[in-house]
Amino acid sequence: VLAKMRRVLPPSVGVSAKIRLPVDATELKDRIERIVDTGVDLITVHGRTLRENKTKVRGADWDAIALAAQIARECSGNSDFPVVANGGIEYGSDVRRCLDHTGASAAMSSESLLENPALFATTGPYAADDAQLTPRQLLDRQMSLVDEYLDLCTLYPPVPGSLGRVGGSYNVVRSHVFKMTYRYLEERPDIRTKLASSSVASIPATRKIVAELRASYEGLSDAEWEGCKSGQAGSSWYRRHRDGASRVHRRGGHAANAGSLSEIPSVEEKKRIMKERLRKLKEQKEKRMVV
Repeated sequence: VLAKMRRVLPPSVGVSAKIRLPVDATELKDRIERIVDTGVDLITVHGRTLRENKTKVRGADWDAIALAAQIARECSGNSDFPVVANGGIEYGSDVRRCLDHTGASAAMSSESLLENPALFATTGPYAADDAQLTPRQLLDRQMSLVDEYLDLCTLYPPVPGSLGRVGGSYNVVRSHVFKMTYRYLEERPDIRTKLASSSVASIPATRKIVAELRASYEGLSDAEWEGCKSGQAGSSWYRRHRDGASRVHRRGGHAANAGSLSEIPSVEEKKRIMKERLRKLKEQKEKRMVV
């Protein structure tokens, strides 16, 4: 597929590939070389395997990403072949450490950006890592990000109906607000329930709930703030499937809290579960059509 895309598309259109690490580390060299041989312009390497996902997530293996970058550049004959590192980017400061360790051309983030869209800021009020902020400052930052996001949604709303007829484009807005306020909603389940309600389907209504959430923290003393889990590293959206005290990347080997691989469903089991889920959805749709 990659080779054909590169042949058919004009040179001005880049073709990239993104992979996770193979479960068998000895397969990495062959996988990278085969991808390079297709003629792609860029490779992104996620420093985790397919088995390391959601509740089974482990620290990103920066050593393996460094090896992948080395292989890609040797195979391509281009010492500057673009390789993007993915995984273990929790704070802005992690970007430079990741690039220095892996030798990658760039770094990408997904989970952390959902909570802190300003993750890559290097100057200004959003440039500080979470650990550099007091709990009160962290709240102020997150609420400012939510306010700015809702302003942008007002100017540039998501495509109507992009997620179906129920909820429509507002579901996109709700989802992002949930992630940016995750650590606080976990402490205020009553407000979380309000935001999740189907009766809330507009930006003005969302602003009222966000204002209520913010007001619930006003007047807290320093001692009370210290007792709030929301001010601790383990309470973030990024850490929800991780041990809050563990490191978010590793240099070789397996993370200490890796868990058992035997608990992870096989590919065939995942297919079976998906088929069963689709069958039930089809039955529900047919019942609605009959009614």
